[in-house]
Amino acid sequence: MRVVVVEERRSGLSVERIRRDVRCAVRALGHRRHLPHELTVVFISPRESRALNRRFRRKRQPSNVLSFNYGSVAEVIVTPAVVRREARARGEPFTDQLRRTMIHGLIHLLGVHHENSDRHARRFERLERCALARLKL
Repeated sequence: MRVVVVEERRSGLSVERIRRDVRCAVRALGHRRHLPHELTVVFISPRESRALNRRFRRKRQPSNVLSFNYGSVAEVIVTPAVVRREARARGEPFTDQLRRTMIHGLIHLLGVHHENSDRHARRFERLERCALARLKL
């Protein structure tokens, strides 16, 4: 999978770390054929996130992560400012929470959505645990 990173300076992670995490998670999930050939990981401001969240999810607040699958190309869009607040609330390092959030968005690209049902939520959690364990998070 080709991984493109946009605005990584907002993340505090290196491009190579982001690519390595994504590729490692994809291997752990074992669903390569269900994922696009190219993934763009984009880091955006809360203002940009709020606009996208309003447009696509009809929610007024910024989201920590949004995922869009266009077939052979996909995007995981992360809002570091929101993730930073979540990390602070959980008492966890920001970069660990940011890496978790990216993987969360990646799992959504598989078409698994924890909001749909308890069964989907359990499957989502199982996939998330598997990928995060591989990343030692």
